[in-house]
Amino acid sequence: MSIPMRVGFVGPGRMGLPMIERLVAAGHPVCVSDRSGEKGSAPAESTTSPTPAGPSPVTDDGRHGSASESQSHDTPAGTAVHAARPGAGAEDDHTPSDTDSSGALTARKYAALHHSGARTVGTVAEVGVDADLVIVCVFTDEQVRAVCLDGELLARMPAGSTLVVHTTASPATAEAVATRAAVRGIGVLDAAISGGPHDIAAGQLTLYVGGDKDTFDRTRPALAAYGDPILHVGAIGAGLRTKLVNNALFAAQLGLLADAVALAAHLGITEHALLEALSHGSSGGRVIDRVAARGSLTEFTTAVGGFLDKDVAVVERTAAELGGDLGALGTAIRARRGVEHA
Repeated sequence: MSIPMRVGFVGPGRMGLPMIERLVAAGHPVCVSDRSGEKGSAPAESTTSPTPAGPSPVTDDGRHGSASESQSHDTPAGTAVHAARPGAGAEDDHTPSDTDSSGALTARKYAALHHSGARTVGTVAEVGVDADLVIVCVFTDEQVRAVCLDGELLARMPAGSTLVVHTTASPATAEAVATRAAVRGIGVLDAAISGGPHDIAAGQLTLYVGGDKDTFDRTRPALAAYGDPILHVGAIGAGLRTKLVNNALFAAQLGLLADAVALAAHLGITEHALLEALSHGSSGGRVIDRVAARGSLTEFTTAVGGFLDKDVAVVERTAAELGGDLGALGTAIRARRGVEHA
């Protein structure tokens, strides 16, 4: 069993909450930012509507999850607690069912956080106090910068501690955070993720990690609470670059499948028949299986488009900054976008 690490956590949302639960279960004391601890703050009235019935939610890599994977535990209705936000737009990876109209954590999410055994504090900066490890799991690059560069988190973390960023952000942001942290003797790992809440709950979330190898080895036992495999892929930023290539290829495969569906239609083959046949052929694979499970390419693309477009935009921007492009991947991705706007 690994030696317990004092863990600070920023972003107790759809992905973050099951990570927290696994960390606590593995024996790591976890401190989570929650603005309800601020002086004078009070629970706000919740305006969240019940999550509508329908197909099961889709993870960031397109897999189906159960309804319980995107919703929190049931708690008394009528109250919500604000999550700490250090700066404009700095919030976690909440789904609509996690928050009310103001962005506050709903009562059921807040209750689930406390039920996990984690300790809550009033600001993001406080999670860094005396922490061995701080994990950031927010939604956008801008939010990572707000948490790690614009706020006081790094200033409150002790020398020798480690900051892990799970967000699919720009590699340049990871490098900027690492440069700032190094001055204070803090290690930084960009640990991009592939999978969903059900993978976290099973301890099988894939992590692509960039950063110093010694820092990686020191931090890996804690990340193993929810990650497997945990792959060290290079220096800082390499984890994000690997995830971006993975998602670009995923989007391109959807684009190729869109053209295949169009070709099949010209040949008199229905989409349903094609998807069922391809899943058993040499061209079969995860993408086709997941599209087939949704019933159609349009339905699948609609479900994952928001997550995928965010990551594809980052990889396009990163490639352009380096003076390159996506080549044939870009052509295939544009075919996928044609399906979304058909």
